[in-house]
Amino acid sequence: MKGLLIKDLELIKSQKSFLIMMVVLSLAMLLFNESDPTFIVEFLPCIGAMLSINTLSFDQYESGLKYLFTLPIDLKQYVLEKYGLALLLIVVSTAFATGLVMITSLSQPIDTHELGMAALSVIPVAICIMAFMFPVQLRYGSESGRLVFLIVFLAIGVLSGTISQLFENIDLSFFAPLIQSYAENPTLFLISILALSLLVFGASMYFSIRVLKKKEL
Repeated sequence: MKGLLIKDLELIKSQKSFLIMMVVLSLAMLLFNESDPTFIVEFLPCIGAMLSINTLSFDQYESGLKYLFTLPIDLKQYVLEKYGLALLLIVVSTAFATGLVMITSLSQPIDTHELGMAALSVIPVAICIMAFMFPVQLRYGSESGRLVFLIVFLAIGVLSGTISQLFENIDLSFFAPLIQSYAENPTLFLISILALSLLVFGASMYFSIRVLKKKEL
């Protein structure tokens, strides 16, 4: 599994031009949007998640998975390495983005608590993006996977609008104590969301292994 991790890190390293472009773009956005510097902390971790998903595209290119599984690795090791890589990239990109904001904000005061909350809250979002995309990518491949992701994304947008209209006519007083407790203690809310994202992460790993077992390599 260590060899797989080294392979994927080398693949990401080969995209130096893209990585440099993202860093330059982030610096430019920080310099020209001083009103909300924390948005970079929400942007770069999602890029980190997408980089891990891109390694799947490289593996699937010209039946590359067939070659990989001639090596002494099994399906579970392959999936564990991919998910471990994704977590690594999400955490590293979050730390890098947080440090970037702090360095560029030395000349002006910044709310470190807000920055920390933004950094911690984006991790579950990036995990959920990755957790959804991995099984889809493994099942449908690179091109079809993007199409499926787009369709699901649009469907979520339509459903969210419909659900929000339904909630306008529903009495939510039953949830008032829970909402109030989260409002008074945002850390509790953050822990709950992180725990939920880890459950999604685990379910995604399970489905990814099942998809690979059924897939004709």
